Amino acid sequence: MTQRILLVEDDVQLCQLMARILTASGYEVHTASTGPEAVRRAIEIAPFQMLITDIVLPGMDGSEVVSRLRPHQLSFEVLYISGYPDDTLHERGHREIGIRFLAKPFGPDALVTRARALLEGSTLSSS
Repeated sequence: MTQRILLVEDDVQLCQLMARILTASGYEVHTASTGPEAVRRAIEIAPFQMLITDIVLPGMDGSEVVSRLRPHQLSFEVLYISGYPDDTLHERGHREIGIRFLAKPFGPDALVTRARALLEGSTLSSS
């Protein structure tokens, strides 16, 4: 069974590139560019195994997207991405993302490795 990923990124070109990378790695990828669109899309495609979301999004941030989706589907992995420095994210209230965070810019291998590790339940150091 192909694992389904919902990818939420407001940079259209980056979203398309990430979707191509994940698709080439064998995942079924659906995309959204805002928080509200992500919530609608997630409900349409459920069940999905992973949500990859930018932390700072138009309409609602990534952690709010996660909290809005949990009542609809309790079990899914989350990978947060952001180009903001750690101290800015902490100021915005995002303190406990650890392994579930990938800092932009990142390469294709880092994206696929982190997604695969979370989906397979592996532990990696946060980098």
